Amino acid sequence: QRAGQGSQSNAAHTSEPQQAPEESSATGTAQKAEQDSGIPQESNGYLVSEPMGQQVEVDLDGDGKKDTLQVSGKESKQGEGENTWIDFVLNSIVINGKEMAEPNGVDPLSAYKVYLATPEKDHYFLTDLDTTDGALEIALLDYGPSDDPVTWYFQYKDGALKTIGSLPGFPDDKESQRDGQGNVLAVGRLSLLQTWSAPFSFELKDGALVEVPQSQYEPIQPQDAAVTLKQKLTLYTNPDQTAGTLTVEPSKEAVTFPATDNEHWVQMKTKDGREGWIYLKDCSTIVSDGKTWEATDVFDNLFIAD
Repeated sequence: QRAGQGSQSNAAHTSEPQQAPEESSATGTAQKAEQDSGIPQESNGYLVSEPMGQQVEVDLDGDGKKDTLQVSGKESKQGEGENTWIDFVLNSIVINGKEMAEPNGVDPLSAYKVYLATPEKDHYFLTDLDTTDGALEIALLDYGPSDDPVTWYFQYKDGALKTIGSLPGFPDDKESQRDGQGNVLAVGRLSLLQTWSAPFSFELKDGALVEVPQSQYEPIQPQDAAVTLKQKLTLYTNPDQTAGTLTVEPSKEAVTFPATDNEHWVQMKTKDGREGWIYLKDCSTIVSDGKTWEATDVFDNLFIAD
């Protein structure tokens, strides 16, 4: 089970402790804080972890009344003969006693056009992406078909469940953030040079999660990254093919990549402080001094996952 950034368990909000007459106001305040710890709010990063298969009570739609919620899954045997395996299927979302999924269906969430390849089996999250819209979000985690994690977000309003979209990564990733005003940072894959990721900006707008384009992204460097340049490379002083250039010679000293536009340009910095921009005509083809090279022919130790 992933450790949430600021996430907390739900044990405190299934029942409300009543303050006895002889209790001090300080005790009552402490009890209120304990009760509220299970509600997504600023103090916990607008994120609360909930266990699969257990019923929780929380006001999902902002009507001042607690709703009951239970998200569950089951093990499903796959394959035939000796080639069989067990998959976990998230197959049930029950709100106020009403089933919102199709427990016996091939794709239990197909009514929402959501198909979970490898769902998290121990927990999900409640979030409050926008504290002004009167709704919490149910966040379901999927590791994806090849370790490409994605989180699907749902809201419950007017007695119905609907999806508001998906975000890359999981909401408890270290770099993920929510401000309670509809703005979200989520960690997703970059498209250039190697297999790596960066925080992407999104906003909850008109009931849907939409990406906010950025001019530059700050890559999260792969662990133990020690990328070295193995052939001469022409860099641009700015991410513009009409800009000035500089030439960097091969070296066993590691280089870093502080920024990218995730379209054609990746910034490179050497250990001695020289920096410039690499131009790629596609995800892995570098253009240098009028010639094209595969990125793995230019650099050693790039991280290529698949």
